[in-house]
Amino acid sequence: MDWWHDALELWTKAFGIEWTLVEWPHNAPDVPRFGWCNRDETWLLRLDDGRAIRFPNWDASEEVRCALAWTLRQLAHEQRFGGGRPVGQAYAGCRDMTFAELTAVVAGVDGRGEPRDWGTLAQKKFPGYLIAIEWTAKHANSERQVAEDADIARHVIEAMFGHGWTEFDANGPCLLAFLAEDDLAGIECDGDEPACAGDQSFVKLLAIAEQLAAAVRAEAFVDAKVWVSMPVVSPHMVFSALASLQLTARMGDRHNRTHGVFGEDPALYLLSVAGAAQWKVLQAMLTARAVQPLRDWPDGWRELTEAMIKANLNASEAARSLYVHRNTLLARIERLCEASGFDVRRGEDAIALYLAARFMPQQVAST
Repeated sequence: MDWWHDALELWTKAFGIEWTLVEWPHNAPDVPRFGWCNRDETWLLRLDDGRAIRFPNWDASEEVRCALAWTLRQLAHEQRFGGGRPVGQAYAGCRDMTFAELTAVVAGVDGRGEPRDWGTLAQKKFPGYLIAIEWTAKHANSERQVAEDADIARHVIEAMFGHGWTEFDANGPCLLAFLAEDDLAGIECDGDEPACAGDQSFVKLLAIAEQLAAAVRAEAFVDAKVWVSMPVVSPHMVFSALASLQLTARMGDRHNRTHGVFGEDPALYLLSVAGAAQWKVLQAMLTARAVQPLRDWPDGWRELTEAMIKANLNASEAARSLYVHRNTLLARIERLCEASGFDVRRGEDAIALYLAARFMPQQVAST
């Protein structure tokens, strides 16, 4: 017997109505799961991609139909997440933690590393990754809208991952999933070529996060963001991985990113944990060495610095990434060196400029 059968029987007996299970008409509107459609003056309630419940001769109000759909949606939620609540509850707890508390969990010095019952996640094949798709709900306090957006996010994941993923309960506008390393290998996606063989999974995760975020934004018309945790090698690492997932989200939000993978940019972490006093000292160091004040440095010095870092200090590669001639780039480097006293072609100088460029550019510029 299907999970929804008993509840539906109680509803229909209470209202004295009949129902039948039918195939979802191929030419019917593409409504979300548990959405309603009226065809030939008969109401259809969509169960899944292929099935619907047909209610002949039932002229119910919208409030009653919404109540029935909500009942079945809650039962589906219970059926789907029966063994996944510990993971979602732990992630909700991570959302309430401070940045310092999350850091302690990831570092393993918070005293919370005791074994836990992770429900169905403990039965999955490791290693793997936890993935969070988060979005801004279009209507606050609208459970129906959040559920519809979640269904769209699921369809997007299924289109990319197939059936090689597992969803866990997550409150609010968020979808939490686990993807095994073995399943990751079979996913096809566009992205940059890895710099080395050991970098393949990481580069693919970055491409997946970017494409998932873009697809959910396009399909659901919401401000979607995708975050990926540190590798989960065993069930004992789940809580640390959830904390790393929330750390990645916090750093991404602070720096206006739409996707991110834990470990993508360690400099962002340093920028996030350093306080105002430390950055005032860094600015003082830059000023002490600089020929001109920071506000008088050449326009575009931040973009120039980041391009050189990403090009491994190769001026030709950096020039190509900035779409300028190499001689033009070299002239800009010389002007920056004359104004700042730092030569971005030298490793130590490039790092100093990079940190300054990445931390609150508006604050640095106003010095």
